[in-house]
Amino acid sequence: MAGGRHNSIDERSLEKALGRNGTRNHVRLLGHVPWQELADLYRRARVFVMPSYYETFGISVIEAMAFGLPVVAANAGGLPRSCRRRRYRHSGATKRSGGARGGVG
Repeated sequence: MAGGRHNSIDERSLEKALGRNGTRNHVRLLGHVPWQELADLYRRARVFVMPSYYETFGISVIEAMAFGLPVVAANAGGLPRSCRRRRYRHSGATKRSGGARGGVG
């Protein structure tokens, strides 16, 4: 996982969530990644997930799709519009719903 962590989840909760079903063994928490290293991360990724509730445009989603990655994005902000007419699946998650309900199509 690359990028800054939002204050809506603390370290302990994140680790607990990643500990379910052996997920932790497949996830590295990278924090902020300089733009010079992003292309390599996109090339090595298998899927791109954008759970943001406040993305205004979603340039990261566009970048991921440019690298041919399947995208799972929250149904919030500008993300659905950024993904429209491209191969993607939004999760249907909103602040009110509290969770993801979709997957990679």
